[in-house]
Amino acid sequence: MKKRKSPTRKLKDVASADPKPLLKENSVKDAGEKMRVLRAERYPVAAGGKLVGTIEEKFPDRKVAGFGHDPATTLVGDNMTQTKIYWPLR
Repeated sequence: MKKRKSPTRKLKDVASADPKPLLKENSVKDAGEKMRVLRAERYPVAAGGKLVGTIEEKFPDRKVAGFGHDPATTLVGDNMTQTKIYWPLR
């Protein structure tokens, strides 16, 4: 029996409209603030309407500042994990 490949779905079709995913162009400072408000330790990152990775730090802005980088100018895309998380869609 052959496995059927499921059709590709766009992020906008399966994700909630609020809160919106972070964009690769967002600053790490914005990511940290948003994640603290939502009490999130992992947050999706999108580019071009597709999921491209996740931020998996509880305080990403504090982490990059600890390495001597400016959280306001450091981009989410430079600090995200490119491992995608998949879950069954119902």
